[in-house]
Amino acid sequence: MAKPKSHKRKLWEKDLSHIEVDISSLDEWQRDLYRHWGDLAIRAGRQVGKSFGLAKKIAKFVLKHKGVNLLIIAAAEREASFLYDKVRFELECLSEPVFAEKPTLNNIKLKNGSVVMQMPTGRTGNLIRGLSLDVIVPDECAFISDLVFISLMPMLAISRKLRGFGWIWAASTPWGDTGFFRECFDDPDFKKFHISSEDCERIPKSFLEKQKRRLSNRDYQQEWLGEFVGSAGKVFPAELLKGAIVDYKINQLKVIGEQNFLGVDFARFGGDENAFMGAGYDTKLQRLRLRYKEVYIKTPTTKPKQTVLDLHKRFDYNLILTDEGGFGVGLTDDLIDILPGVVMGVNNQHSSKKKLKHKGRLLKEDLYSLAVRLLENCYTNEKPYLELPNDLDILRSLESVEFKESDETGHIKIFGNNTHLAEALVRAIWGIKETYLNLFVHIF
Repeated sequence: MAKPKSHKRKLWEKDLSHIEVDISSLDEWQRDLYRHWGDLAIRAGRQVGKSFGLAKKIAKFVLKHKGVNLLIIAAAEREASFLYDKVRFELECLSEPVFAEKPTLNNIKLKNGSVVMQMPTGRTGNLIRGLSLDVIVPDECAFISDLVFISLMPMLAISRKLRGFGWIWAASTPWGDTGFFRECFDDPDFKKFHISSEDCERIPKSFLEKQKRRLSNRDYQQEWLGEFVGSAGKVFPAELLKGAIVDYKINQLKVIGEQNFLGVDFARFGGDENAFMGAGYDTKLQRLRLRYKEVYIKTPTTKPKQTVLDLHKRFDYNLILTDEGGFGVGLTDDLIDILPGVVMGVNNQHSSKKKLKHKGRLLKEDLYSLAVRLLENCYTNEKPYLELPNDLDILRSLESVEFKESDETGHIKIFGNNTHLAEALVRAIWGIKETYLNLFVHIF
């Protein structure tokens, strides 16, 4: 007597290809995306709906084909889970139940045997080696290290040979003008999509005009027009930042064994942003990691001072470096009186109330030079080195900083329209030099 088929076998035999995904609200370019099967790359301005369109496409693919494996990746778990949650929502809203079991935070199994997974890649992709995949979806692909794709490509080989899949669906707002994502747009096997935020009817023109006034021309082209912008004139090129990205969480409690530093960029007159960046330095590993981020605008003058005091209670900072230029003069003096020996005011020209270990004036390029040097050490395995969280606000602030040499004086001007977090960050980093480092470098 033949044994009955197992329940698992029945799940694999379930046909879900007849179930339709609602595409009535898609833009025309999203419909083209939805209909294309093969390698594709989407470069887009922000908020144009690339994740919305991709989620529907992913849902249709795993419904249409039995037993396929699709992996959503991003440099950090937050970005990977964002698209994954949209896919899960699309599958939950279908006309009939399709899940073989209750979805988890990183795994969806359907009744036809198909699976959708999501994982952060980290710096190298070593943690996701060994999978056999039919489709890989790198979300915010421009922010993923090129080393990751060396690990990923073998995972697609069998599917491409035996099943005709083995596809990459890469999507991102551009970041720099090099790397795997940029190369996709030179690859004839990829179908390319380029969508500007100015072409999206859901984004008010008045909002974009405000962004155009606030940002530099280069940053506006990259963030909102979806253009590839070269790194010439950038203090922190995208290629440099990618090599320092590690997937860890910030805004946590003090880490045992780390010395802590806080950098503060106070708002200028007129309602600018207050930015606070905390960093932890492991003296044994000689590794510096960003541990805290906060930004707010248009607040009473007492709030930034109280924020510093509250953060000091939480992290017990070895040194707090504040911006004492302009509006920060009074706040810095008050904080030095409250926390003597802990607070140092830095206005890019000198240090008040506490002598710098580096003799002479502290220039703005000194602050940024040290940050660049520590980031470069990630590539060369030198110590000390700086690791960054995959936080797009921090990365975009750093990448927005530009420099230009004066033709008349030869002096370096460092500037940008989104530099508040970067300004706080370079002050926090300077804390380890004041405390531990003897090296002094000029990059510019």
